[in-house]
Amino acid sequence: MASQQQEIVVILKTKEDWEAWYQQLQSVVKPGVWKKLDPEQAQVPFLEPPVMPLFTQYRASATTFADLNQAERKDFMSAMQVYEVLRKEYNAEVDQVQKVCRRIQHTVSEAKKNLLPRNQSARDWLKALVEGTKPSDRFTLNLAGEKYEKATKPLQTTTAQVVLQWLEDWESAMAFGTRIRLPQALDENIWLKDFGRVVDNFAASFTDSYTMDLVRGKEGHTYTQVAREFRRWYSTKSYGAKGKKQSTMRGGAFAAQFGEEEAEPQGDGPEKGRKRQRALTATDLKPRKKKCPACEGPHAIADCWIVIESKRPDG
Repeated sequence: MASQQQEIVVILKTKEDWEAWYQQLQSVVKPGVWKKLDPEQAQVPFLEPPVMPLFTQYRASATTFADLNQAERKDFMSAMQVYEVLRKEYNAEVDQVQKVCRRIQHTVSEAKKNLLPRNQSARDWLKALVEGTKPSDRFTLNLAGEKYEKATKPLQTTTAQVVLQWLEDWESAMAFGTRIRLPQALDENIWLKDFGRVVDNFAASFTDSYTMDLVRGKEGHTYTQVAREFRRWYSTKSYGAKGKKQSTMRGGAFAAQFGEEEAEPQGDGPEKGRKRQRALTATDLKPRKKKCPACEGPHAIADCWIVIESKRPDG
């Protein structure tokens, strides 16, 4: 059974940690409760503890349930049912707030704990942390830009471990950039081409189909879709069933159309036809001389006159 990937808990030390820390904090509490805790929104009151109904509310001299008549007992039981519902809602909200308090205490630096007096509420704590740590919008945008640039630099090493870790980092940078509206993370023509430049030296057959879509004006891809398809394509190129490396399996909807040719068995004698497979790495996947996927000519898709009419020669 595959082990579940554990969450890496972010510790709030500096403003560089703010976005990831704040997002994780929000994820541990229900939206309705977070709305009451959010120091940047108008304050919404928390639930008041409900009051248990008393026998004397239904008969002044009653001290036990037996002292009530049938009609009074029915009214009392109805009131108790309402009380139990309200009590559960109140206790659930208290548990959520206490959970947030514990999370804050355990995920801020020792220096930040000085901003958390015991006699203040969770909302007060968050307000103090916002005022003392939250970065400006310009800082956040610059930070997102740095993460994006780092994630779109060509890989120097293309082993499976490096490639898969890069893909996680790229998805994280894209998610961050999308959330704070980084221009290059929102423009498919930019981020898809940047993605292609990173992997083109070993995954051209994957990126060519996306390039063709852009040339044809067919947009609408999402970064999560591209990451999912690439991970599927790469896994079939690097790892087959039961962990064995394979070199001839086709992967993904796009690689199936523009996949590499199978290697022919080599050698003479009884071993012919039983070619021994060696473990593949990403560097083994470097394509031979690149051809246009549309016409197989010796040029890039962007220069293919079959795809782009304006490229067609005169005459």
